Amino acid sequence: YWMLCVGFLRILFTFLNAGELRFLFWMIVATLFLYVVYKITVLLGWRGLVPFGLALLMRSLLLQTASISTGSDVLIFLLAMAVVATYGQSSWFRKYRCLFYLAVGSLSFALGPLVAPLLTIAMPMILEISLNEKREAPESERQLFISALAGGLFWLAGYVGSMMIKGVLSELFVGSTGDGQ
Repeated sequence: YWMLCVGFLRILFTFLNAGELRFLFWMIVATLFLYVVYKITVLLGWRGLVPFGLALLMRSLLLQTASISTGSDVLIFLLAMAVVATYGQSSWFRKYRCLFYLAVGSLSFALGPLVAPLLTIAMPMILEISLNEKREAPESERQLFISALAGGLFWLAGYVGSMMIKGVLSELFVGSTGDGQ
């Protein structure tokens, strides 16, 4: 994991210095943030922003979004929120929502393991449940509970699956001693 991040950052450092790289990351996150705020406000009104705002407040209190290495969960969280806000009411999303949560869980471990993984599952799911209330034919509470449980289980499968793949690959490349010899 860290070698992938360092390798990617090394490529970026050939074109940008540290300040420019942090500014680029900040601009990407700020753009995603504004897009998600706009979409939630259009779909749910200002009250829809309450859970989103509280999550960002708690996350910023941890002061981990200032660092590129620990800000990946914020990026994943905002990307997932943007996808749910954009496609959450479409039949395509309802058909493939479990695969979406599988991919989000996999990215949560692959890009930011054990930083704030529940942020990447809870906030998109809260937005999806809020959007369900606005739907013309909302799902019953039982169907909603089953779909939330399925989404959570698929997210967990993606998270654990990435962990297992990483373990197998490290065993193949590094060996069981862990010293690389």
